[in-house]
Amino acid sequence: MDRERVRRGGLVEFVRRAWHVVESGEYLHNWHIELVCAHLEAVTRGEISNLLINVPPGCMKSLLVSVFWPVWEWVEYPDTRGLYASFDASLSRRDANKAKELLTSDWFRARWGDRVGPATEATRADSGTEFYTDARGLRFSTSVRGKGTGWHGHRRVVDDPHKPRDTKGSSESVAQRMADDRTWWGSTMSSRRADPKRFASIIVMQRLHHDDLSAWALSQGSFVHVCLPMEFDPSRRCETQWGRDPRTTEGELLWPERYPASAVADLRDAVTGLGPADYAAQYQQLPLPKSGGVIQVAHFGRYREVPDTASQLQSWDMRFIASHTRGDFVVGQAWAYEGSRFYLLKVVRGRWSFGETLEQVRLLSEAYPRATLKLVEDKANGPAIVDVLRAELTGLALVAPDGGKEARANAVSPLIEAGNVYLPDESLGEPWVADFLAECAAFPLGKHDDQVDAMTQALHRMKRHSVSKWLDAMRNVRKQ
Repeated sequence: MDRERVRRGGLVEFVRRAWHVVESGEYLHNWHIELVCAHLEAVTRGEISNLLINVPPGCMKSLLVSVFWPVWEWVEYPDTRGLYASFDASLSRRDANKAKELLTSDWFRARWGDRVGPATEATRADSGTEFYTDARGLRFSTSVRGKGTGWHGHRRVVDDPHKPRDTKGSSESVAQRMADDRTWWGSTMSSRRADPKRFASIIVMQRLHHDDLSAWALSQGSFVHVCLPMEFDPSRRCETQWGRDPRTTEGELLWPERYPASAVADLRDAVTGLGPADYAAQYQQLPLPKSGGVIQVAHFGRYREVPDTASQLQSWDMRFIASHTRGDFVVGQAWAYEGSRFYLLKVVRGRWSFGETLEQVRLLSEAYPRATLKLVEDKANGPAIVDVLRAELTGLALVAPDGGKEARANAVSPLIEAGNVYLPDESLGEPWVADFLAECAAFPLGKHDDQVDAMTQALHRMKRHSVSKWLDAMRNVRKQ
């Protein structure tokens, strides 16, 4: 009976009926299981050769992709060979053991034992690294950046390629780890093809970083993308020829029976849960939060004109290398401030050489002659720039950064949250505003943070100056 029902119902029915073999809890069905299974079946039929699945943690991605699907495939194609990896080899072995437990179970053998079973000859199956079917099918388990040489398969699957902690730390170290993981996937794993005609690649993960393996897959243009945020976003509805996200209301939950609104709220809370940045990445599949992480971009004010009496200054963040095609940017900003209001007047940004940077400082100084104080971060090319221009321009001041980038942003974020920081109104048509907002929203997960650095440097100085003027005014009042 099960055999016929699975034949008609496909992978979803197989998951439903085999659940008790590998899991002790009750099976809880949801539409997203059907959607993921439909795409995995399309891989089996040869209709999809590259599949990217982004779903939140705890939504059965590993069980579906790394346990049930490979065993279900063996029923029809017992010689299928799959190479499975995760950031931790123990996770790959965990899922391999569950798949083996399912294949060798009395339940499975009673229904499909005549079609496929474990290999009878001695293999290295007990090592937990690989095991075979009696038709020479294979399930090989490894880790990201682990061994793969010598093994060839019809499927290459990576389930959670990145360690969550590897997406934290300095932007340089995180970028290098992301690059190493992409290199492993594109070299070691990509060459392990048993039969190019049957070969398929599957990446299944939650988003952790804007430059993670999902980002690479999306940049290729060849991956079918199944992206299911915990809270529905109509602008990013998942829809392919094999199925679609059926939700219609913004914020509608992915799996309310398992993750009700109260549980999702706890996950979102910065104190008890992940906080906005990590929640947006892992649960919304948006490593760059729409509203921002440390910097809530929705709180920026807008201006159409700036008081003529406002003071002005410049803020510069320089760079180390002179390449025009890679590395960080040079950023210069012109600011105005009066009382508790801080106005960003202009942003210039580019991968400029030393000589070009000198010219950009001159040009911004010419455009904003009242911005006599010119703050230059005392790093990278900053000191050299100041040395060259000191005799030509007034007000050049080297500023030693105080604390880390995120700490500096946290120190001035209350000014933004309070609505004290203003950007040009959209009617003014300043083209740099959109890019500035995108970098602020991405911070500290974004690829670049030069505009944020220049902003925090400026706001720190302007805030200190405003407080000093207020204290002086209070002293004068007392004297009177």
